[in-house]
Amino acid sequence: MGVSALAGVDAITPDQPVVIELSSWQLEALDEHTLGPHVAVITNISPDHLDAYGSYEEYAATKRTIAHHLGANDFVVYNADDADTSLVISETDAALLPFSLREPTDDGAWADLSGLNLRLHGETRSLPLPTQLALQGEHGVRNALAAALACLAYGAPIEAIATGMASFRGVPNRLEELGTINGVMYVNDTSATAPAAAVHALDVLGAQGETVHIIAGGADKQTDLTPFADAIAGHAVVPYMLEGTATPTLQTLLDEREVMYHGPFTSLQAAFAAAQSRVQPGDVLALVPGTASFGMFRNEFDRGDQFRAAVNQVQESARVID
Repeated sequence: MGVSALAGVDAITPDQPVVIELSSWQLEALDEHTLGPHVAVITNISPDHLDAYGSYEEYAATKRTIAHHLGANDFVVYNADDADTSLVISETDAALLPFSLREPTDDGAWADLSGLNLRLHGETRSLPLPTQLALQGEHGVRNALAAALACLAYGAPIEAIATGMASFRGVPNRLEELGTINGVMYVNDTSATAPAAAVHALDVLGAQGETVHIIAGGADKQTDLTPFADAIAGHAVVPYMLEGTATPTLQTLLDEREVMYHGPFTSLQAAFAAAQSRVQPGDVLALVPGTASFGMFRNEFDRGDQFRAAVNQVQESARVID
């Protein structure tokens, strides 16, 4: 995320593992050239980029092309709890490895109160449940299952997987915990550009603080913002709205749910300042846009960088006061 894989091509040797996240547009190119990975992972599929695709079904089908050109010695790790993701089982020749919150009938991964369970070639291994913020909630647990199962399929020892899981602290821009300052937790989730990702963020953050102050809104991708508005209304959330083509729709949905919000603001700095003036110890202040970054920012990473810079200023001010 945030770097071009092409920049590293010259440094990659034939025996070096490469892990890359692929967009729907990159998958279109792979499909055109009949290419695919050795281990494909599909975490979930939800409505996104509907401004660029004719329908959600077309977008979902494009995401599943990651598994179309694999053979019997390859693997597809897929979310068995997601109906659109599960359609891949009839679209590939690779070995199928489902992950779920329920135990599969064959090889795969699942979670229960005892931890994460991985089964490959009939042998079951177990790992403790993750405690990191980035792996909290049902989506976080599924991500942990997917990552561990993909590593196992690739051939990594279970001990190495356990070490990697325990040391994982998240990645930039995705439920990125920036620290707690004067009792307030700051979280950068700029990559929550789709409503489903924003809903997951609020489910996780709602368990972290008394009140969750979020910077939200932005550019329209013709996705249904109703689930995002429902999640805001269902938690103790105070939104600070950024200007953008999707923001009026989100404001209308919040008005219908009688949710108070601030803004819209013409810059992230202005929205952050408004939120910072209202936070109290025990609260969370997070960037959870639920929309695209076009217009106000160069891209979603620029938006995350600006939020991170604002948090750094709060940290510096706290040090001066101390």
